[in-house]
Amino acid sequence: MENLVKDNCEVKYLHYINNHNRNESIPNVTDSRKARESYNNAKSSPSNALNSIEKQAFEFYNSKKEDENASLLLGAYYFEKQI
Repeated sequence: MENLVKDNCEVKYLHYINNHNRNESIPNVTDSRKARESYNNAKSSPSNALNSIEKQAFEFYNSKKEDENASLLLGAYYFEKQI
């Protein structure tokens, strides 16, 4: 959609924010460009712990995927100390 409108207008999307009990939600409109940039920045950030977990899990899976009897549960994940 953003490619179609270029910079002529903002493209937003509607999503809902749930409360802690998940029995009520608040509608929220967010700029899709800002949300996508935030997501991409998090995916490429070396300090994001989820990126480290994803890499370790993927490497572990690739090392075990040929063995049909192997457990695919990794016992522990290790994090590099950020300076």
